[in-house]
Amino acid sequence: AKAGSILLIEDDKIVLHANHSLLQTLGYEVIPASDAETAMQWMAASAQAPGIIISDYRLPGDYNGAELIQLIRISAGSTIPAIILTGDISVCDADNQLPDSSLWLQKPARVEELLQAINKLLGAQVPSGG
Repeated sequence: AKAGSILLIEDDKIVLHANHSLLQTLGYEVIPASDAETAMQWMAASAQAPGIIISDYRLPGDYNGAELIQLIRISAGSTIPAIILTGDISVCDADNQLPDSSLWLQKPARVEELLQAINKLLGAQVPSGG
């Protein structure tokens, strides 16, 4: 997997667009998905897993962000590092559903927080070029 690719899952189109632009500016390759279905379709069609997943916790459809991350990891056959964004910090206390090598961030996450989380999960691998 390329360290520099990020699967970004967010149902709010404005937030999705803003984060997409931001991460692209920083040199990451971003795969935007507005729901679980789109993310799973991309995984099915893609030859390689993303380097990291950033997902909103509350998503439309049957799965929350934590469950979706588990599904994507099963489909990829590897524990892709992930960041889960939530406006409801109480779900972070219910850590029983927190997938391994994942970090919770409270929304709205500041750019610095997001970057710190990405660097922590990727072992400070910086995308080349950019």
